[in-house]
Amino acid sequence: MHRQKISNGEVEADGWRYEKNGNIDNRAYDPQEIRKPESGFFRRFVLRTLIPLFLMSFTPNLVVILWFTAVRCNGSYARLFQILSADGFLTGVAQIWAEIHIGSPVAVTVIVGYLIWALLLMIILPGPTVEGPVTPNGNVPRYRDNGFACYIVTMISFALLAILLPRYTEYSVTIVYDHFDEFLGTLTVFSHFLCIFLHVKGLLWPSSTDCGTSGNVIFDYYWGTELYPRVAGVDIKVFTNCRFGMTVWPLLVAIFTLKVRSLSSIFF
Repeated sequence: MHRQKISNGEVEADGWRYEKNGNIDNRAYDPQEIRKPESGFFRRFVLRTLIPLFLMSFTPNLVVILWFTAVRCNGSYARLFQILSADGFLTGVAQIWAEIHIGSPVAVTVIVGYLIWALLLMIILPGPTVEGPVTPNGNVPRYRDNGFACYIVTMISFALLAILLPRYTEYSVTIVYDHFDEFLGTLTVFSHFLCIFLHVKGLLWPSSTDCGTSGNVIFDYYWGTELYPRVAGVDIKVFTNCRFGMTVWPLLVAIFTLKVRSLSSIFF
């Protein structure tokens, strides 16, 4: 029987974690679990196809609709509902996307530039090697713990850029705010290309034995085909979620704050 120690409990072969007192705590990750058929065709269809399709289509459109509401409708949901109900919901959403310049030079330049910056910091900055939890197939992910150093270097560099860029050029870091719809649209399209690449990679060139397919291409695209994908030694999850994604959050807060400050000086 396959078992994996987790703190004071164990993972049984059925995928549940049992504490020492015998009570069920919660699900533990087991790649075999996604291969176990649920009872009933309808249940499988809902869990493996309908819900993944809904989440993958709903969340990107929600982000764009929220941007449209804030910028084009002055924050009025009543105005948004009028626009969406005028020609139908799907037509209205399509018209909103049509207003976004996906792949604009500004968006592509900034995104690619920051991707390269974050990747270089992730590779260059020193840090101790730490190990993640042992996977069900016995693999141990290893990481370089330099996330906080990457954050500090990035924020200091951003502060210098915010000061020097408008002084010596006609641009400002608030250009991200001014073209935010283009960034949202470009990142949405880019994310799908990345997911397609990772989907194929997990099937043909997996980084470890923690990989596989459920037999449902939609669920595989949503769930992923490998647990810890790596490319040229770079952990993709760490890069996209931490080095890029989590560092973008404070950067956006700083950018939007600077924009609000500049608008306040104009109107007040």
